[in-house]
Amino acid sequence: MKENLKNYNKLSLIILCAGEGKRIQKFFPKIPKSLIKIKKIGKSIVEYTLTQFLNVGAIKIFVVY
Repeated sequence: MKENLKNYNKLSLIILCAGEGKRIQKFFPKIPKSLIKIKKIGKSIVEYTLTQFLNVGAIKIFVVY
């Protein structure tokens, strides 16, 4: 039973970066909007999301773009 609980707490995820956004694609051609850095937080949406998941114990994260 304890082995099952240890494996249950391991979080692995895949983050899909897609969509260029109609309004911003003229400023950032061919770059998914989730990879563009946001001034207010100093990170891109993906960087922010990765940080949040790592803080809660994610062990494997794959980013696909």
